Amino acid sequence: MSTTAAPVGRPDQAGTGATRRWPAAIWTLMAGTFLVRGLGFTYPFLPYHLNELHLTTRTVSAILAVFGAGWLLGSILCGWLADRIGHRTTLITAMLLAGAVLPLLAQAHAVPALFAATFTSGIVYDASRPVFTAAIADTFPEDGIRASVNAWRHFAVNVGAAVAGTAGGVLAGPLGIPALIGINAAACALFALLVWRFLPAADHQHHHTGEARRNNYRAALGDKDLWLLL
Repeated sequence: MSTTAAPVGRPDQAGTGATRRWPAAIWTLMAGTFLVRGLGFTYPFLPYHLNELHLTTRTVSAILAVFGAGWLLGSILCGWLADRIGHRTTLITAMLLAGAVLPLLAQAHAVPALFAATFTSGIVYDASRPVFTAAIADTFPEDGIRASVNAWRHFAVNVGAAVAGTAGGVLAGPLGIPALIGINAAACALFALLVWRFLPAADHQHHHTGEARRNNYRAALGDKDLWLLL
């Protein structure tokens, strides 16, 4: 696919009758999002994996709840880090951590190890979403184009989830669920490599002062429409 700039000026502009071109960084994040969600077997098949370990229903439920808690924390943490240390650094760190911790989750049998690995996996499982959202906001100032790119991001996530469910259901029998989790880890490591190769070292994000950040948070927390949406 082409990542060259269109002759209409900025990459966030859509010329009349011309195909809009996205920057290479946005294509990389879009492809990587589809990759880690399409091969994201950990979340949909984690209950089956825990069941194969002959754990009690209460223990399985608690471990799944810990995964959800990690997922929630990861969304907040990765968004916070993306604003402070950069999109590239945050995403590479999260994906490399996923590539390391998911195999541990696949091989863990002791309950404490399962809790720790599951919580960490939850933190990094959806790390690309807040980083990608921030990158879209920083790259495309126009609301219409920003909404269009976000729609394609949602499309990549949803199609990827369908692929993961279908492919995982076919492969779980012959390969085993630990192998599927290992494939998920490899996909995350590959995403980190893509980000390292194609995202610029200096992110094009807005670097706010501490006071500006505090003002932004106060404005967000005081927005009734945002609370209603939440």
